[in-house]
Order: sequence, then structure tokens, then C-alpha cells
Amino acid sequence: MSGCGMGEMTMAVSARGLAASYGKRDALRGVSLDAPSGSITALCGANGSGKTTLCKVLAGLIQPRRGEARILGRTDTWAAKADVCYHSARPFFEPGQSVLGLARETARLRARYDLPLCQALLERFAIPGDERLGALSKGRLALAMFCVSLAQDARVYLLDEPFGGIDLKTRDQMREALLARVDEGRAFLVCTHELGEMEGLFDRLVVLREGKTICEGWADDLREEHGCSLADLLRGFL
Repeated sequence: MSGCGMGEMTMAVSARGLAASYGKRDALRGVSLDAPSGSITALCGANGSGKTTLCKVLAGLIQPRRGEARILGRTDTWAAKADVCYHSARPFFEPGQSVLGLARETARLRARYDLPLCQALLERFAIPGDERLGALSKGRLALAMFCVSLAQDARVYLLDEPFGGIDLKTRDQMREALLARVDEGRAFLVCTHELGEMEGLFDRLVVLREGKTICEGWADDLREEHGCSLADLLRGFL
């Protein structure tokens, strides 16, 4: 946990009254949140609560029906995409492509990409760069994608379920890698169902239910106010 206070931070992500739809189905019905620079925010909620849709709106991939989203103060989220890394829970990839090949392709597409960092992360997690993506297990694939995403030189990271299928020891290593990036003043918004095991990582908590924000705040303040862990607090909302 970064331990920074709101007064020391600039707001990397903010949303007010966001609504978005897929056809006639409302996916977001009034989402508001803040994610300061130099912090990690847990975005939680049941399946279908709107977490992935929110990330896509903030990444400029979906336009909201109403409300406002700001990335580093800019309301044009598509124009701000160079400063945003969107890590999908269901990434598209060519099964025959190598892990390092994907990183190099990402480097060609991104104006700023730290290929040496990606290579260092892959080595840290013992993932051979020449390993074919289609040959990796679900957990190893998720870890490889995490390495490729984290090496993007973004100011805002929207990570959709990065810990899914990852063992506890490796999650601790992922935590260390995330914290190193946060120390550089970057903001992370992390969709996760692993709040209990990863609670100490998060500075802030946002909970969605049926497309609406029902809880938002600093982790320490919420623990003190409710007298319980974030994981227990979340259980009460679900």
C-alpha cells in the first residue's frame, strides 16, 4: 500500500454519473469514483456489476451515454489513450505468437513501451520469451499478459482480473511489481475477486452493484468506519 494522502495526490481518474448501455441493456447506471496518482484502487462487485464496462469507458473504447469521465484531467478518454493501459481479462492473441513477439508488437503500437522492463519481468517470473502463447496454461498466460501490460509506459493502468488463476506466491511477486510502478506516481484501477488475499495492496476501494457505485473510499477510512476488513465489508454488499 502506498500510504499517500489525498492532499499529496493529483487525480489520475475521475468519473461522475457514468451511464453506458449495450443495446437496450444498461451496463452502467450511475458510476462515480476517484483514483489518484500514486495509488492502487480495488474495483469490486459481483459478476455483471459493470466493472469491465467501466474500464472500457475509461479506456476510451466505449462512449458513455451520460456522465463524465476524466483521465489526467482530460474528458476525451480516446485522446488520452496514450497514457492508459487497458489490461483485458479476456485478451485477444495469436496462439502461435511468442510472448516476446507480443511484447515487441505492443512496443510498435505504443508510443512509449519499456521492452527491457518486459524482458526483466518475464525473466523474474521464469517465462521464456520464446514460449508460444497458445502453449501456456491459463495461469501462465495471465502472468505473461500481466508482464506485457505492466511494461507499457502509461500513467493509468486499468487491470481487469490480473490475479485470476495465479498462485499465492506468484501473486506476492506481482504485488511487488505493481508497487514499484505505483512508486513512480502511476495510478492503478484493479478489478478483482481476490480482495481478501490481496487486501494489503489497495489504497482505495470502489464497489459496484448493478451498474452503480455503492461504496467508495480510502481503505483505512473504510476499515475504521465499519470496524472490519475490506473483504468482510465487501461480503456485506454482495
